[in-house]
Amino acid sequence: MDEILEKEYDGELRVGMEEHSDAEAYDLYSKYALKKGFSVSKHVIRRDSSNNIRQWEYVCSKQGFHMDEDLCEMKKVNKLETRTGCKALIRFTVTSGIWTISHINLNHNHELAKAEERQFLKSGRKIPKTHRNVISYMVDASVRSTQAYSYLANEVGGAENIGFTKKDARNYLQKKKEEMIEAGDVQSLLNYLKCKQCEDPTFFYSIQVDQYN
Repeated sequence: MDEILEKEYDGELRVGMEEHSDAEAYDLYSKYALKKGFSVSKHVIRRDSSNNIRQWEYVCSKQGFHMDEDLCEMKKVNKLETRTGCKALIRFTVTSGIWTISHINLNHNHELAKAEERQFLKSGRKIPKTHRNVISYMVDASVRSTQAYSYLANEVGGAENIGFTKKDARNYLQKKKEEMIEAGDVQSLLNYLKCKQCEDPTFFYSIQVDQYN
């Protein structure tokens, strides 16, 4: 984010704010969306004659309608409406590598997620590096992943403030284990077995080494 704007950034969005990549632009809108209670999707990309990105729009995930949806048909009461034709969006115009907000529509045509529901918003669910490190350290110390999650949630004032779910934490650990196995390192395998035993006390493993250890 532009240094001057970053100093005065208050969590709101304004025309003229600048970022320096599509990742930064997406992250800016995702953080805003998480705070307000909606999820974000990447939408329209416009390119110039040299195929360089000229504009990029990010929209509310409830933008548009499902193709098989009959707008004249009465909805079933128990059917969750995932698309509502919401028009909320943010448009970045790209010039010389600078992503500048050129248009904003902050109005939604649906209810926004409550504070306790925001952890389930797809675009806002990510595990910060500091939290990943804590989870890994605690699991390595024989603490269950659910207990590590509860600890982090307590540190930030509740699960609604942590930004990811217990399932996300488990998926992160599983991915980490798979990467360890792919590395082909014997120690990685031992660490993997140790993690399995921490998760399930009934899990048993035994190691036998040769004369070269």
